[in-house]
Parts: sequence; C-alpha cells; structure tokens
Amino acid sequence: MSSGLTSTSLSRTGSGRRAAVWFAIGLLIAVAAHLAQGSLRTPALTLRVGVESETSEFISSELGPIPMTEGTGHDGRYSYLVARDPLALRGLADLEGTGGYRFRRVLYSWLAGGFGLLPPHAVLWGLIVWSAIGLAASAAALSVLTDLLGARWWMPLGALANIGLILSVQLSTADALALGLSLWGVVLWLRGHAGWGLVALAAAALTKEHYLLFAVGMIGWDLRAGGGRTSLRRLVIVSLPVGVWMVWLAFRAGGVLSPQNNLALPFAGLVGSASNWTSGGDVALGTLAFVSVVAATMGVVVTRNRLLAWLTIPWVVLALVSSTNVWQYGNNAVRVFAPLWTLAWCALALLVGRPRRKRVAAV
Repeated sequence: MSSGLTSTSLSRTGSGRRAAVWFAIGLLIAVAAHLAQGSLRTPALTLRVGVESETSEFISSELGPIPMTEGTGHDGRYSYLVARDPLALRGLADLEGTGGYRFRRVLYSWLAGGFGLLPPHAVLWGLIVWSAIGLAASAAALSVLTDLLGARWWMPLGALANIGLILSVQLSTADALALGLSLWGVVLWLRGHAGWGLVALAAAALTKEHYLLFAVGMIGWDLRAGGGRTSLRRLVIVSLPVGVWMVWLAFRAGGVLSPQNNLALPFAGLVGSASNWTSGGDVALGTLAFVSVVAATMGVVVTRNRLLAWLTIPWVVLALVSSTNVWQYGNNAVRVFAPLWTLAWCALALLVGRPRRKRVAAV
C-alpha cells in the first residue's frame, strides 16, 4: 500500500531536539496565559463556574469558596465534573441538562483527575497541566511536520499564536489536548508508524469527538493513495474507543447522541450569529474565527497539497454547517475552530517553503 510519502521523507525525519524546544516554548506560553488571568494563584478561575449553574453547589462543596462568573459559566466546569465522576457513576452528568453530551469528552478529564483517584484540588492542577501539555504537544508536532512537509521553521507558531488554543488553556477545555494528540497522530502516520498514529487519533477523538475529523482526513488521504480496505478498517479502529464510551454513557446519562442544535444549513449559523457579536472582544474573536475558515480554505486551493486538503476540508465543512449555538459567541467559535487557524498557518508555512524540500506529494 502506498503511503503517499517519498522514501526521502521516511529516512529524514524531524529533529527530536527541535521538537523538545518547541514543546518547552509551548509550556511557557501556557504558563503566561495562566499568569495573565491569575489562575496560577487561584486555580478555580479556570473552571468559570457561573452563579446560575446547577454545578456550582457541588463544585463549591468540594473546593470551598470559588470565584463565580455571570450566567451559567463556561465549559471548564464540565471538565471538572468528568474528572470527579470518570465513569458517570455518581450522577454528576445529570446536574445539568447537557451533561450526557458534555461527558462524551473524557480523556482530558480522565488524565487530569488520575482516572478518579486524585482529590479535588489536585484535579484543578491536573486540568491546568494537561491543557498546557496539549498546547506544547501541538507546537512540537508541528515542528516535526515542518520537516516532513518542507515548510518554514515557524510553522509551530500555528499552535502557539492560536487564540483558540490559548483560550482552551485558560478555560480548562479539551481542545488543546485534542489538537496535540491529533497532530501527533498525523506525524506518526506520516513517519511510517500508522499503528501508533491510530492510537493517537483515537485518543484525540476520545478527548473531544469532533477531532475524529483528523482521522477521517488521514484515512481519506490514505484511500486516495491506494489504502483500500485497510483504510476503512483503520476508520473503525479509530472510532471504536469513543463509540464504546458513548454506548456506556447512553446507559448512564441522557442526551448522549444529541447534537444540541449545533448543526444548521450551510452558512446559516455564521450569518445569523454575526449580528450577535456586540462587544469589541467578541467581534474581534468572531471575525478571527471566520478569517480562519477563509484562510484555511484558501490554503488548500493555493498549496494544492493533498494531505493538507484532506485534513482541512472536513473542518471547513463543520464550520459552515455549525449553528448559531456555536457561532454566536466569538470566544466560543475561535476555540471550536482552532484547528482551522493552525491548518491555515501550515498552508502559509508550506507555501513559502523551499520547493526542493517538499516531501509529501502535493497533487
């Protein structure tokens, strides 16, 4: 089966030392993000528990007095609940109506909570550490892809300069870790370790189900390169862990398969939400999310790189059919579609890279 890589690409891989440097820089960026919001001094800030949230009483009972935000808060509170109830046996998924939906994203919380073994305050630090690792791992993976694709050295900035990932770090959501695992899955696959690549991609999907799109992209690229039935079997393998978990969760909580009204007709969510970006910050972040969709699409057209196209197009489609529930808050959209900013950056780094170093088939 053809992998779509030249023999040169398999014999010359990215530098482990360079990856370690970018990983360290990523950790420093994550620390800076937490320092900026004061969460290293007050870790519970990352949970963004809202005064109207039904989770506030339970979380406060475990952590003591915590900072509260307006409304129901943000998604970090769900990350904490999953960490404290890793198998959904304690009923924490039922504290709010979307619990079953939120509990689909488990690996980040499992790791942060030591699979239910760590005490409450240790869980808080676990959420901080593992999101930082996700950001750093994303940058390290991109440094390896720099060599594999023949791109410019600054391609890892596609992770470190990604506002969506920075927000994920600050808000204790699964996005940063999911992207890190996804990119390493791509790297391992391209370097001839498809088995380990599948493990990383399956872990990414178990971290946040949307990141199964990276596996879909890689398998589509592999099919185009002649993968055949092997590629289809790989799709089943990657989907199996999250599928098994969702079956288990269906018995423990409701709403597991609900899309939560997150899908709509193409462009409807984007167009309908633009008028809701009222505050200056939300306008800027919403616009940035939209720009990332346009830039990533243009990157596919201009670079004509097959791999980049297969990785990007599924995310573009998802962005276009996402509803106002996703797009109406700019800070939410820029985080959900953070992979598109990274992929657009990859396209730019590839476009200005030296053609003689290009190693992955472009057309």
